[in-house]
Amino acid sequence: MVSKRNTEVRRVEVTDAGLSPVTKRKLADDIGQVVGCDVVQVPTDREHPSRGERPRSSILLTTWSTNKLFLRHVGATLVVLAAVVGVAITHSWLMVGLALAVIAGLALWIVSLVFGLIEIGERPHPATLAALEEDGIRDPEQHFSRLVAEFAPPRHACREDRVTIEEMIAGRLVVVGSSRRQPT
Repeated sequence: MVSKRNTEVRRVEVTDAGLSPVTKRKLADDIGQVVGCDVVQVPTDREHPSRGERPRSSILLTTWSTNKLFLRHVGATLVVLAAVVGVAITHSWLMVGLALAVIAGLALWIVSLVFGLIEIGERPHPATLAALEEDGIRDPEQHFSRLVAEFAPPRHACREDRVTIEEMIAGRLVVVGSSRRQPT
C-alpha cells in the first residue's frame, strides 16, 4: 500500500510542448490503456516526461544503462578468465571444481538476463509510434516507456472498484477508470 505522504495525484495526460495535439491525445490514450487509469496517485519525486522534462541522469549513468548487458558480459568473461588462470597456476582439482562452478553460475546468470530482455513490455500503438517519429522523437518506444513509468501506480494501488477523482483526492488510494477508446 502506498503511503499518503510524499505522493501526489496525477491525471494521465501529456502536455509536452514539443508534441502535436494529436500525438498528445494518442499517447494519453495508450498510456491509459497500459496503466488502466485516468488518474493515479504516485510518489512526488517521479519525473514528469509528459511535461517535456528530460531524464535527470549523468552521462555515466546513461552510458551504463545503455550498455548494461554488454558490460555485464565483459565482467562475466573476466571472472571466467580469472578462474581459468587460477586453475592454470595452481594445478589443483579443487580449483578446477571452483572454476566450473563459477562458469556454470555465470552461464545461468547470463541466461536469466536474456530472459529478462525478451520479456514482453508495453508498447504503444503503431499509429502512436509513427506520430512520435513525425514529432521528432528519436526513440519513440523508450519515450513511451518513460511516460508509462511516470504514471504507473505503485504496486497494489489500483483496485477494481473505481471511484471519482474527488474521492481519490480525499485520500482513497484507488484510481479513476474510464471507458477508453481503442487506439486507432
